Amino acid sequence: MYDVEVLQRYIKEHDYSEWSQEKLDAAEAEWSGFPKDSEEYQNLSLLRIQGANKKAEEELYEAVWGCKKAPEKLDLSDINTGNNPDAIGFAMLNSDMMALVNARLDAAKKRREFRFAEVFEKFFGEYKENHKNEQVSKEGICNKARLNVYTLNSLLSKNGDLRNNDRIKRDYFWGLAIALELDLEKTEELFSSSGMSITDRSKNPEENDRELVIKCFIEKRGEWDDGCYIKGKDYLDVINDALGKAKLDELCSFVVDKNKQGNHKGNSNKP
Repeated sequence: MYDVEVLQRYIKEHDYSEWSQEKLDAAEAEWSGFPKDSEEYQNLSLLRIQGANKKAEEELYEAVWGCKKAPEKLDLSDINTGNNPDAIGFAMLNSDMMALVNARLDAAKKRREFRFAEVFEKFFGEYKENHKNEQVSKEGICNKARLNVYTLNSLLSKNGDLRNNDRIKRDYFWGLAIALELDLEKTEELFSSSGMSITDRSKNPEENDRELVIKCFIEKRGEWDDGCYIKGKDYLDVINDALGKAKLDELCSFVVDKNKQGNHKGNSNKP
């Protein structure tokens, strides 16, 4: 079963909202000589871990997307433009700023290449191969993901191009990733097939924490899923238990009647 302390530490170590290279450099200069059990050195250690995790996340994105992740917005703060708007325009057309613009355009182009059907069928085939002695069906995957079969068929027919209701849409993919027993890199590939990324950040801190809990469970699956099936639960039940205890919304928070697909409780939206 899952370890609450490990889960809490994972969230802290993967929260980059206060992290910057400048802050890490300043901490290295000021605190690296402090005793290892001091608060200052512990804070430095956290910044180091956050920096390493942020770099690993960027590398995961690049491995799947084939390009560097574009920044959420262009940062012109370090360019000496004064109050001259022409200087700002000139800066954007030169040197590193143009590279940032190009990166955003590359990512935007990539995000328009919807190929959910192809990616889902690949991972579904791998799942069937790994469960040869079981009866495997797409309906069964939907049950495990807490999805209506209609939702999966809609995703397949539209090739993952669902552009409304982002929150519920992301839950579809988290649920499928867990049901298909994907690791984080394959989960990123599944998300990318519909123009999203598991590295995307919400403006809502609670939503970011929620997704970090889900990521942690995906990353720790081999360690934390042991024994949960004996208790009549599947892995998504265990994840929702952790989310509930953290007062965060459950993943795919509706119940699928396993004898009658499409019968939902507790959610007026019917995924």
